[in-house]
Amino acid sequence: MKPFNRHCEESRSSGMTKQSHTKSITGYILAGGKSSRMGKDKRWLQKDGMTLLERSCNLVESALGNKPIIVGDNFDNDNYYDCEVIPDAAPNKGPLGGLVASLKHCETTWVLILPVDMPDLSVSDLNMLIQAVEEDYDVIAFKSKRGIEPLAALYSAQNLDYWQMRLQAGELSLKGGISQLSLKTVIPTNETSLSNLNAPEDL
Repeated sequence: MKPFNRHCEESRSSGMTKQSHTKSITGYILAGGKSSRMGKDKRWLQKDGMTLLERSCNLVESALGNKPIIVGDNFDNDNYYDCEVIPDAAPNKGPLGGLVASLKHCETTWVLILPVDMPDLSVSDLNMLIQAVEEDYDVIAFKSKRGIEPLAALYSAQNLDYWQMRLQAGELSLKGGISQLSLKTVIPTNETSLSNLNAPEDL
């Protein structure tokens, strides 16, 4: 962990191809939320003939070339859409529980975290995030007018102990944790790319 925060608004070329980057990344879909504000389970809402969960899985597979792992405690089976399902590192701890589970599970340098409820995010957006990979950073995240988006980001696996410590201490804010790390930001292709579905009016 690096004890400073460093921002870069645009990705810089590192001389590596996308294929080189994707080999160092494992994708995870955080899909364990309770959808209390929506009033129905967001994972199974339909967009363009697919559930949000299926669309998220397809998006990650298109960008990385491999199926993602789904993270959440409230699944009946251990496989959906041919994707492995793993539980949160701790129940009822929000996205941090999913992040720690992902970091513990992965065998690559980076973990790509995506939520299940960001239907306007595109493969082009993910490609930009992937191309922005630099080993000098702990987190590579999208940034919009609303600020950093911690739920659509790349996290370095070397920081597992740091995030696990925050989970054990009950410090559940991802943004709070990122503020103590070295951060590189990427601007998405469209301001609506990071819009998520939280309530019925968002539909």
